[in-house]
Amino acid sequence: AELPAGGLVLYSTTCGALYAACARSRRARLLLQAIGVAFSEVDLAREGPRGVHALRRLLAAAGASGSLSKLLPVAVLDGRVLGEAGEPGGGARNLIELHDGGELRPLLRDLPSPRPEPQLSG
Repeated sequence: AELPAGGLVLYSTTCGALYAACARSRRARLLLQAIGVAFSEVDLAREGPRGVHALRRLLAAAGASGSLSKLLPVAVLDGRVLGEAGEPGGGARNLIELHDGGELRPLLRDLPSPRPEPQLSG
């Protein structure tokens, strides 16, 4: 399957060995869910080298470098890294700071709401 290219993409990890990056990824995911915008997620723990290379290209284009474990998660909107991607603490801190400063919703205002999960009747 192709990696998502447009809209809002959250590059994250669920890898327990990278505890801090995993915790930041979870906070970013919960924030985006609470805001109620549709987003795709690329879990680097599952995606492997393909996802890592795609994220490194995006970060390089944004002028950021460094250990992904310190930068994750990273939010990308239509191919552009949101926040200060090169800052330690990654995109989660930046997403939260953008949200707290009232700047996140305007950036995401044109994104659709997520589709509701189908309800199983039993």
